Amino acid sequence: YKNAKFRIVLSHITTQVNEGPMSQDVRSIAEPLLNESIHLWIGAHCHRYWRMFRGSNELFSREKAPANFYQKTAPFNWITLDGPKGNQNPPDLSYVHVSVENDTLTAKVIDPDGSIVDHFTIDKDGNATEIKRDAAVKSTKL
Repeated sequence: YKNAKFRIVLSHITTQVNEGPMSQDVRSIAEPLLNESIHLWIGAHCHRYWRMFRGSNELFSREKAPANFYQKTAPFNWITLDGPKGNQNPPDLSYVHVSVENDTLTAKVIDPDGSIVDHFTIDKDGNATEIKRDAAVKSTKL
């Protein structure tokens, strides 16, 4: 783990969105171990596409951010994916394709029709850069 070029967490629950008991349990176990070393956390529980980059208070989403968002600044780069009944309007699903080439992790979030929702890269130091984002994915300051 410590020698991995990139560290990605796949988890149903995310620690960033709410203060519920599941999030608290995951947060108490994972965050002390991962905050400084994780490159990307991929979650799904929210059933909405949300994305934040480490150190930012800017949330990217197709839906309005909830008023009670737990963490106003991202401790690491993270996304959640669309799922059934998560959005007010279609699509109800999205998936992520992650690849690594040399010292760059590339993530593309894709709708069922193949269109790119979001495309970004993360370098080995955890710095994220947006490449392309669908016009429906809006920015909100938390």
